[in-house]
Amino acid sequence: MPRLVLLTLAALACWGLLPIALDPDAFWHLRLGRDLLGGSGAIVGPESLSPLSAATVVDHSWLYGVLLALGEGALGLIGMSLVALLPYLVIVVAMEAWLRLRLPDWRWFDRALAIAALLVAARPVSLPRAGTYDVAFALLLLLIFAVPSRRRLLVLPLLAGAWTTLHGAGLLLGALIAAISLLELVRRRSSLRAPLVALGAAVGVVVALPGGVASALYPFA
Repeated sequence: MPRLVLLTLAALACWGLLPIALDPDAFWHLRLGRDLLGGSGAIVGPESLSPLSAATVVDHSWLYGVLLALGEGALGLIGMSLVALLPYLVIVVAMEAWLRLRLPDWRWFDRALAIAALLVAARPVSLPRAGTYDVAFALLLLLIFAVPSRRRLLVLPLLAGAWTTLHGAGLLLGALIAAISLLELVRRRSSLRAPLVALGAAVGVVVALPGGVASALYPFA
């Protein structure tokens, strides 16, 4: 594994041992995750935390809440912090792979600066929110389409499933990246058969998952 990735993973692991300042939304997700684990919650259903509200709530990050609940149950706030840092591990590894693929002449120090800039830019608005997964999954999607192959395209349904359950409200970003990537393939006169089949399977996963369609449409609510 490249030195840059090893150093970054070590730094994030040390950072995760500290109970970082969790976004207030984390405790809302924590409560919903506890309810789901306890069997009293629902991904799409009436507002359970506000008895006077008749609104229908879409838990578009239900798996994130479950992971927070499991982390909190095991290690308290430190466990929640480690869960919140998971997407940043994906961001670092995906960004390193992307830079190596598209800018192979860059030195490891230059790649480290680029990754650090991305993390710092995202921190004020996304740490440690479920929305951080949008950045992680967007980078993975870009990486998959950077060198389209049947083997890489097989990951698309799995990526769609993870995105739907960890932050389904961000699926619009994935749809935009996929559309632009398909247009690029058309420009290069590449075959669209395999990408369209993989994207069709990804859409099928989103539709099949509990609350998947509601999560994808959440931004329009």
